[in-house]
Amino acid sequence: HLTAQLRRAGISWKTYQEDISGTVVPLTAVNGYAPKHDPFIYFDDVTGTNNANDAYGIAHIRPYAELAGDLASNNVARYNFITPNLCDDGHDSCAPQSNPVRQSDDWLASEVPKILNSAAYTNNGVLFITWDEATSGDGPIGMIVLSPLARGGGYFNNIHYTHSSYLRTVQEIFGVTPLLGDAVNATDLSDLFTPFAITTAGISTNGSFRISVSGIVPGRTNYLQASTNLVTWQVISTNSSSSNSLNVVDNSATNNDMRFYRVQEAP
Repeated sequence: HLTAQLRRAGISWKTYQEDISGTVVPLTAVNGYAPKHDPFIYFDDVTGTNNANDAYGIAHIRPYAELAGDLASNNVARYNFITPNLCDDGHDSCAPQSNPVRQSDDWLASEVPKILNSAAYTNNGVLFITWDEATSGDGPIGMIVLSPLARGGGYFNNIHYTHSSYLRTVQEIFGVTPLLGDAVNATDLSDLFTPFAITTAGISTNGSFRISVSGIVPGRTNYLQASTNLVTWQVISTNSSSSNSLNVVDNSATNNDMRFYRVQEAP
């Protein structure tokens, strides 16, 4: 399963579950917490085979109330899974709104800005907000994807996605294999993101080297770096583009027999 792959790869992960105490592995319902909405407790390597006192499970299944502090201190894992309680996820009708849609909408309006304002998000993070089922039948099922690297600008496509598309995307982001379950057959979500790459390069008549970069996030600062040995890198251009691409000319390329390039976005 996914977190087992992340663990083997040395990639940190954590789940934040609303209404749990954090003192035990939450194997049973408590307050508005429903175990059926916490997929991690169904894996023996996470719970120590249904051991409520398992240290690994307790360390990785945390109360949602801790997330704000972890975001503020930039002490969050690389992969984080959040589950609201049965009122805030729109599952139950709860006072005072007694309106599941309004309840979840209000919760998102309160909590999402905390994530979007965090360093974890602004440093090319991504937030997937998804539902587990449709009103009836098998869809459509809603998903909202927010990221500094998202295409934005009203972009849309007609590609058919499933929950396995999300799983495949996460596995590809972290480079963990093999693809799990139906992720093998699913289309990933890469079309929703802007690819960040050096797209063209060529020598000008005066011997300088021209480089075009696509996938730039407008308004963000980017460093074009050069190296002759892939060890020592030197910034040769600092740019902030108003579009999704930029062009750079390296006039010092004529002084080198071999030259490598890379682009980095400033934090």
